[in-house]
Amino acid sequence: MRRGTGSAAIARWSSLWVSLASRVRSRGKRFGRCRAGLLVAATAAAAGCHSGGGSVGPCVHWYREPILHLTAARVIGSEQTLPVVFLSDVRIDGRDIPVASFLDSEAALGLALADSVLECRIPCALGTQSGTWEFTATAAGCAPTAITVPDVHYQESHGGCPSWNDGGLRLKIELQSTR
Repeated sequence: MRRGTGSAAIARWSSLWVSLASRVRSRGKRFGRCRAGLLVAATAAAAGCHSGGGSVGPCVHWYREPILHLTAARVIGSEQTLPVVFLSDVRIDGRDIPVASFLDSEAALGLALADSVLECRIPCALGTQSGTWEFTATAAGCAPTAITVPDVHYQESHGGCPSWNDGGLRLKIELQSTR
């Protein structure tokens, strides 16, 4: 980052807003009272976020990937892998999470909604919220299995502006056969 890039950008925004406020003031006395408010709002907006390339604007946060990845599923006591598992009864830190809400997020990979449960085509990934995850997993020929994953969190968290999280948890699950 070049030195002073953010300060220069704030100065440009401030001078732009001062110029705008001056024009509004010249339009009549009733608008003159707005000048100070406009100046404060413009300075706050301009100072809200600047980094990297010196851009100024609202701060954003990115999730570079989902927080929980199911990388493999297999039947207990065998080498049989399961290409599709179904997830239901999802809870994070004891709170029920509607499974359809995971599909509304950009942080969803390999998921579909099937009869009010999540169909996970292995590998799949979901969510952005850290905490203790609990869910029920099942697959064709397997009994429903309660799975608890404590302390799900991102491995990397970068603050500042913009900010981001990366490095979700990779998980292999095992289900009991009904046969």
